[in-house]
Amino acid sequence: MVKAILVDAGSGASGDMLISALSGLVDGSEKLLNAKLRAAGVGKRVGFGFVERGHVRARLMKAVGKPVRYSAAEMQKRIAAGAKAAGLSKGAQEFCAKAFGIILAAEKAVHGTRDVHLHELAEEDTIMDIIGTAALLDELGAFSGAQVLALPVGVGSGAGPAAMEILRKARFPFVIRESSHELCTPTGAALIVAAARPAEDVQMVAEKVAYGAGKAELEKPNVLRAALGEREGGANFIMLEANIDDMSGEALQYAAERLMEEGAKDSCIIPIIAKKGRPGVILQALCNVADRQRVLDAMLRETTTWGVREIPVQKHMLERKIVIVKTSLGAVHVKCSAGIEKCKPEFDDVRAIARRKRMPLIEAYERISAECGCWRKKQKII
Repeated sequence: MVKAILVDAGSGASGDMLISALSGLVDGSEKLLNAKLRAAGVGKRVGFGFVERGHVRARLMKAVGKPVRYSAAEMQKRIAAGAKAAGLSKGAQEFCAKAFGIILAAEKAVHGTRDVHLHELAEEDTIMDIIGTAALLDELGAFSGAQVLALPVGVGSGAGPAAMEILRKARFPFVIRESSHELCTPTGAALIVAAARPAEDVQMVAEKVAYGAGKAELEKPNVLRAALGEREGGANFIMLEANIDDMSGEALQYAAERLMEEGAKDSCIIPIIAKKGRPGVILQALCNVADRQRVLDAMLRETTTWGVREIPVQKHMLERKIVIVKTSLGAVHVKCSAGIEKCKPEFDDVRAIARRKRMPLIEAYERISAECGCWRKKQKII
């Protein structure tokens, strides 16, 4: 079973609707959001109440604070600095940058100019929507293995050109509803496109379901639904791989290192006999769904390949934690698992101790492993 977050924006989407719905999936969300926004330097504070939209009880976000406007460049800097100051994960910080970049690119495309005026999107509310959504998704595990899926987005006949441009460019499915309202705002579209993969048919077991209300009273309930649960057999990781037969070993090793630096959880080089009988390799990288684009870009940039295969995979992992153990040679980080008893000293710590003590690596590893009760203490490491 794979943890999944489903966004159903069939009746429309906006930043506050998405935050309202996601907040219903996170315990203590109001306190969490305000702490993150305060740390990010956002002047507004949020609160949630409940309203009825077509007999659907939904959460409605209310923001309190003075309206502030920024230029596009200032917005970009404040979002980047705010996400970092709020202590968001690396994946969440990248999501923030990606979401605002999507908005900016759409506005430039619609207006046909490089120097774009963001109008109402230049208000601090946009920063609040982006960082607030990132904080909730971070808490739900969206940037650490959980899937984020979205059903086709509902747009009205009054949909703005920027929102439509965002959906068009991302090739994200949408449905047109009979409504003169825009239903989907540029911010709502950007947040969904940046976070989720489109899905037409989703089968999952839901643990929680929550509804976020829009500000308008419409004939069809103006709500966005979010669900948290598990999917049977769904992919929680992506395997990226490419066949390469025209790179040196040194260059391949550098490429593998760069993939790890860009977010890959594992990377390997597998010898093969490639086309025309040439000796070659398969360069593989395993990554979270959230890190996919960054790792993919690195593989295309750092190697000679013209194409990369993408394979959804499900990775089964033991629960683990990192503990610090004091040994006679010094303190080391040790990875331990629950249930099945396993533990392993971190190699970099052992290597540093071996160099500092001027002793063989094997000897250092064996002594530290014995003192840690390590399950690998009798196994060869070289």
